[in-house]
Amino acid sequence: MSYVQYAPTRSLTIRDSKIHGRGLFARNGGIRAKRVVGIYEGVTVSEAAAAQGYDMRYVCMTSRGMIDAKPLSCNMKYINHAKGSLSNVITRELYADGRIFVITARRIRAEEELLLDYGVDYIYTHNME
Repeated sequence: MSYVQYAPTRSLTIRDSKIHGRGLFARNGGIRAKRVVGIYEGVTVSEAAAAQGYDMRYVCMTSRGMIDAKPLSCNMKYINHAKGSLSNVITRELYADGRIFVITARRIRAEEELLLDYGVDYIYTHNME
């Protein structure tokens, strides 16, 4: 039987990123592998709003719709993109209520930036390479 293990709440900090704008970084001591570092929380965005040019920069897709973290103080919105093996966190929808958990894919070293592969759809929509 498995259960969700959380990283210590003070294990993250937000600061300037070399990748883009602000980023989310591990603090002293780093974070062990397979630990939940946070939940991607926000307001639900309708498909109609998204189709009308909604600002999708802080949106995470779930089976129940889209979650926009921009209006809230959700630290997970500061996780920047990295392709494939360069990413060090993953997202998982663990419960039927649509919550998106951000989990370390491997050990994160102290001062290392948390990076997530946003996926092909996001890359195409935002003209990223």
